[in-house]
Amino acid sequence: MIRTKQKMRPVLLGALLACMVTPVFSQDTNAEKMDSACGTGDIADAKLFMPIFEGIWSVEHLAGVVLAAGMVMPFPGDGEIENIELKLADGWLEAHHPEMQSPMIIGFANETPFAFAQEDLTNGLPIPGISRESIETEAGCDITDLPNLLGDAEVTVNGVVMRFTWRMWPIDANNITVVQHTTSFVQGIEMITRRSVRMMRM
Repeated sequence: MIRTKQKMRPVLLGALLACMVTPVFSQDTNAEKMDSACGTGDIADAKLFMPIFEGIWSVEHLAGVVLAAGMVMPFPGDGEIENIELKLADGWLEAHHPEMQSPMIIGFANETPFAFAQEDLTNGLPIPGISRESIETEAGCDITDLPNLLGDAEVTVNGVVMRFTWRMWPIDANNITVVQHTTSFVQGIEMITRRSVRMMRM
């Protein structure tokens, strides 16, 4: 309880709290009130607005590439739309899907946005469909001003363990751009995939 010499009126207190919130958003953090994620690139700001992303999302897996046995091959989009549910967990997010044995844990990425791209190019993997520049054009700000999120999960499919990594950049309350990385071993051969993923609120 805050004690002052003079009791602070509720209206004044409300105005003070509103000024403490990043100006891009309304103090009411309903999805309808968030029209841009720009200005939340700092870890504290990003965590503050994670509750906005709770809910059911459609997931569209777009085209990408697969690296196996030293060969890079195109990996076409599957054309299917799946649904996942994002839930708040310890201030960050979990992604739940019926075919996942455990949820994907999503938190703040302690890495430079798109730093992975240069390493991929060195290994002969082209950037899958989207680029830092395309994200910045869609968002209307530098990528460092957007939440830089990272999701990790392991999924077993037909006896094959696949490690999923999602690098995620929310554009606004209803759209998230994702670069999906997977690693698995099939008959002793390492398979690495990169593809872009589009997430839209249902």
